[in-house]
Amino acid sequence: MNSQHFLTAMGRLSFFFLWVFAPEAWGQGFAVLYDPPPIRTSLEQTEYPGAPRVDAAYLFDLNTTEFEQSETGFGIRYNRRIRIKVYRAGGTEYGTVSIPYYRNGLTMQVKNIRGATYNLDAEGKVQYEPVTEANLTDKKIYDRYHEMVIVFPQVKVGSVLELSYDIVSTRPSLLPDFNVQSDIPKAYTRYYARIPAFYNYNLVRIGNINYSRYDMSLSGVMEQFGSSYQFQRILVDIEAKNVPPFVKEPFMPAEVNTRGKLDFQFTNLNLPDRDEGDGFSTWEGFTKWLLKTDSWQGYYKKTRIVKSRMPASLLQGAGLANAIDIYEWVQGQVSWDGYRAMEPDLEAKTNDGSRPGNIADVNLTLYGALEAAGYEVYPLLGSTRSHGRINPEAPVLTQYNNVLVMLVLDGSSYFLNAAVPGLPFAALLNNDQNGAMLRVHPKEPELVDITAGHSARWRYEGEVLWDQSQEAYTSEWTVSQSGIAKGLSWDEELVTKNWDLEEVAWNNRTEGVVPEKATLTTFSGKYPIETAGEQLLIPVMVDQRRMSSPFSSGSRIHPMDFGYPQQHDYKVVIQIPSGYALEEVPATINAVMPNGKGMCFFQATETEGKITIQSSFRLKGAVYGVKEYPEVQKLFNQMAEAYTQTLVLVKEKG
Repeated sequence: MNSQHFLTAMGRLSFFFLWVFAPEAWGQGFAVLYDPPPIRTSLEQTEYPGAPRVDAAYLFDLNTTEFEQSETGFGIRYNRRIRIKVYRAGGTEYGTVSIPYYRNGLTMQVKNIRGATYNLDAEGKVQYEPVTEANLTDKKIYDRYHEMVIVFPQVKVGSVLELSYDIVSTRPSLLPDFNVQSDIPKAYTRYYARIPAFYNYNLVRIGNINYSRYDMSLSGVMEQFGSSYQFQRILVDIEAKNVPPFVKEPFMPAEVNTRGKLDFQFTNLNLPDRDEGDGFSTWEGFTKWLLKTDSWQGYYKKTRIVKSRMPASLLQGAGLANAIDIYEWVQGQVSWDGYRAMEPDLEAKTNDGSRPGNIADVNLTLYGALEAAGYEVYPLLGSTRSHGRINPEAPVLTQYNNVLVMLVLDGSSYFLNAAVPGLPFAALLNNDQNGAMLRVHPKEPELVDITAGHSARWRYEGEVLWDQSQEAYTSEWTVSQSGIAKGLSWDEELVTKNWDLEEVAWNNRTEGVVPEKATLTTFSGKYPIETAGEQLLIPVMVDQRRMSSPFSSGSRIHPMDFGYPQQHDYKVVIQIPSGYALEEVPATINAVMPNGKGMCFFQATETEGKITIQSSFRLKGAVYGVKEYPEVQKLFNQMAEAYTQTLVLVKEKG
C-alpha cells in the first residue's frame, strides 16, 4: 500500500473527478472513456479471452465523478457503468449487485439506476429485460450505512448484464473509491476525474495492479468559484486492462490491504485566503481533529467520571500490582448501554459477562481509571488484523476499528485490552497484534508498533500412559502460553475437537499477569489410537495429526502475514505397553530457513520402554515477502511431513 500527495508550484493539491455523461443515452458520454462493443458481440462471446473456464467477467467497468458547483459550494456526482458477461452457471450470482453508501439525511443518495439483462432467444434475437423498482432493495447494514441491492431479472448462462447508476453527495469528503479489482476478471476499467485544485486528498494505492494509464495534470483552464476565486482542475485519468480476479491465499494480509483499489481520503480545503487546517495529511493534524470530534472527545474526557466510582484502595495504590487490580476491576464491573457516548454504569454487569458497549467504551474507561490513579497511560487507536494494517504514510480514518491502552511503568510498556472478559493483563489477542497503532496525545502523537519486541510462545508438555484394563492411553497435559493469547482460554471444545482427546477433565488454570509469565492450563484426556491387527497406531503430534501445508501452490501473489513472531514447543512422553515394541523410530527433521527467519525441529527417541517426542517450530518474523515463499513453503512442507508421522507399535510374539 502506498499513498500520494499531488503538488504544484501553487501548493499542495489533490483530486476529485468529473466527466460528461448524457443520461438519455447509455452509449453517449462514455465515448471519451471507452467505446463499448455492441451488445450482440458480448452475447455471442462464449469464453473470456485469455482465461478459459471463467464463470463471469466484467467486460468493462467505467467510473467518473463530477464536481458540481452550487451557491453553497461543491457536491459530487459519481457515476458507474458496468457490463458483466455470464459464461457459466457459477456466474449467475453476479446477477445481484450491491451498492454501499452512507445515508444521513441527503448526505448521500443512489440515483438514476438503469439496468437490463440481455439474452439471445432460440432464433438468435436479442431479448431485453429492464431492471425495475421491483428489482431494488434498500438494505440497512449498520447505523447509517446502507446498500442498494439490485437483482437482475432473467439471469442465466450467456446473459449480459448492464448497469448504470449515480451516487450524489453533498459532502466532498465522501468520495467513492475506485475498486479496481473484483472476484472476477475485468477486461477494461477506467476512472476519470477533474478536481478543483483547492481540495486536498491523499490517494492511497492498494494492491499490485499494472495500470496502463496513470495520468495527473492541470487542466490549464481557469474557472470561477463564487465571486472571489478562480481555479484550475487537476485531471486524473487512470486505466487498467485485463485485471485478474482477486485471489485469496493462506496467511495473506487482510483483504483491505491487498485487493486492488484506489482509496481517496479527504485531508483539507485550501483556499487563497482561508486554510481550514491540516485535518488528515499529518498525524499531528489528524490527532488534533480527532480530539475535537464528539465521538472521541466525549470518550476521552468523560472517562474521568470513573474516578468518583472507583474503590479508594485502587486510587491509593501504586506499582504493577495495583495496575493489574484496576485492569481486573474494569474488566469485571463496567457495562454499557451501547448508545451514549460515555456513561458507564459501574455497578451493573450482565450475568454472562458480555459487554453491550464497544471496545472503545471499555478501554477508554480503563484509560480513565489508570490516569485517575496517577499512571502514565495513553489511548491507542489502531486496526485489528482482520480489518487490515494502517498505512503509516497517511492517516486514513476508515482504517481504524480498535482501541487499546498503553501503560508505561518503570521503563516498560504494557498494552492492555480490558474489553475481553477473562483476558489476562497485558496478554493481547492475536487479532489485536497488527503492527502500528496511533498513541493519542494532544502534543506528541506517534505511531507505536505494539508487536516490536513482542512474540507469542506456546509450550505443550504431556505424559501418555497405557491403561491395561481399558487397553487405552490416558494423557496428562500442561499448556502454557505467553505474550499473545491465541484465544480467550483453553476449553474442552478446543481439545476435543482439534486434539481428538476424549473424556477431557480440567485440573488447574493459572492466569499470568505480564507477558513474561505464562498462562498455564492443565488437563487430562483419553489419547487417540488406532488398531490394525496386532499393531497400535499412535499419532506423534496429537494436535497436528491431520496437518497439511497451507502453501501448496507453485507461486505466491501476496506476502505471508503471520501477525507476530512465534514459537511452539512440544514435548510428550509415550509409554510403550508391555508386550509391544516400536517398529521404527520416526524420522528426525531439522529444517532451517537460509536467512534464519524460521526453523522446525522434530525428533523421536526410545529409552526404557518410553518414546519421547520433541518438537520446536519458530517464526522470527511477522511478515514474509513473496520472494521468500519457496523457503516458507519448504519449511511448512517439512513440518507437515514430521508432524503427521505415526508411531507403529507391534505386538511381540510369544
